[in-house]
Amino acid sequence: MISKLILFPCWCGIVFLSGCATPRPTLKTVERVDLPRFMGAWYIIAAIPTFIETEAHNGIETYRLEADGTIDTVFTFNQGGFDGPAKRHNPRGFVVDPVNHSTWDMQFLWPFKAEFLITHLNADYTQTVIGRNKRDYVWIMARTPEIPDADYQRILTTLTAQGYDLSKLRKVPQRWGRRKNSGAPPAAEGSPRSAAQNVPLRPKLQSEPNSTRVRKRATAGVLGPKTLTSSGASATLRMLA
Repeated sequence: MISKLILFPCWCGIVFLSGCATPRPTLKTVERVDLPRFMGAWYIIAAIPTFIETEAHNGIETYRLEADGTIDTVFTFNQGGFDGPAKRHNPRGFVVDPVNHSTWDMQFLWPFKAEFLITHLNADYTQTVIGRNKRDYVWIMARTPEIPDADYQRILTTLTAQGYDLSKLRKVPQRWGRRKNSGAPPAAEGSPRSAAQNVPLRPKLQSEPNSTRVRKRATAGVLGPKTLTSSGASATLRMLA
C-alpha cells in the first residue's frame, strides 16, 4: 500500500508533463485482425524497450483470448543473458476497437492502461509490429526467433517513416533448442505446434528450474499483475505516460 501511495503522485506528475508534448500524427492500425489467429506465442525480434526489458534475452509474448473478450498476456524473458534469471509479467489486454481489433489497452497495474497498437501484421500472421502514438516504445515480433533480413529492413523503413528514433531500437537475442547457436525455433527441435494456429507453443525458459515453474503456475492466477516488483511498477507507470 505504501509503495502505491508513493507511485501515485509520480504518475500524476508524468501525466501532467506528457500533456505538454507536441502531438504526433496518429498511427494507422491494421484492418480486421482475426483475434483467435493472432493469439499464441510471438518471439520479440527487436524493440525500443521499456525499463524492465532493456537486457531481455529470449523474449516471448504470449496471448490467450478469454471468454470475456480480454487478452491474457504472458511476457517472459531471461534477464541479462540466456542463463540469466527468468522473468515473467502478466498484464491483461483490452480490445478497444470492436471492428478492427487492432487497438488495445494493456493493463500492467490497475487502474492504469497503456496504449497497444497493432500497426503491422503480414498476411500469414507470422510477423507483427506493436507501436504507440507517442513513438516511445515499439516491438517487432514474429512466430520464429529470426526473420529474413529483407523483411526486417522493410519494417525499419516503415518505422523511420512513422517517426521512430531507431537509434533506441535493440535487437533481442534469441537462442532456442539443443543447438545453442543455431537460432532454430523450438519447433525445429521437435517442440509441438498448435494445429489450429500453426504457431509454436510458448517454450520453457532455459534458466528456470522445474520447481520454480511449478510454483509460478500455482500462483500466476492469484498474483497476476501484482508480481511486478516496485521497480517494475515504476517502469510501468513511466510507460503509461
